[in-house]
Amino acid sequence: MIVLSGLHLLVFSVSVVAISTFPLYEHPYSFSKVFGYGLANQLWILFLAYMGLYFYIIKKVKRNLRNRNRKSRIMVSVASKRIFIDCNAIQYIQTERPYLAIHTAEKTYLHADTLTNMKERLKLEGFIQIHRSCLVNEVYIKAMVSRGNGDYDLELHSGKVLRLSRTYTQNFRNVFSFAST
Repeated sequence: MIVLSGLHLLVFSVSVVAISTFPLYEHPYSFSKVFGYGLANQLWILFLAYMGLYFYIIKKVKRNLRNRNRKSRIMVSVASKRIFIDCNAIQYIQTERPYLAIHTAEKTYLHADTLTNMKERLKLEGFIQIHRSCLVNEVYIKAMVSRGNGDYDLELHSGKVLRLSRTYTQNFRNVFSFAST
């Protein structure tokens, strides 16, 4: 930080001396006076500013690394134990009142939550609402087939077919960025 502060003072002093040599100014500043003034009066302020900036950046980088390395999981109850499901393993989620049915390739789990809460939690994980009662993980979508009435069928890689209602079609198109046909 001291080196950075000293470099800052050096660049500042050279800039002030260079600007003061323009014909606009009658008395140009000397480098030693400008640098000495900065060293005496501004070095500690620069040092504190750079230290604060350093710690702010380090804190932000650590938080981003921690969030990137953490896998997003959902905890569900199965009999008397609680298990964690990796969000990437979830293919789709449907309402099974009063629960949510969380479908993975291996198993379907019942979870006590609302679709609205789950949608909010999983929107950064690539889940899209395709029906008032269904969220789908976009990586498992294989094809989109029109029903001819404004609704579509989404075929998943597993072979499961889910309905994309016309209410959610525009949002679906926005996620995949293609023009309406």
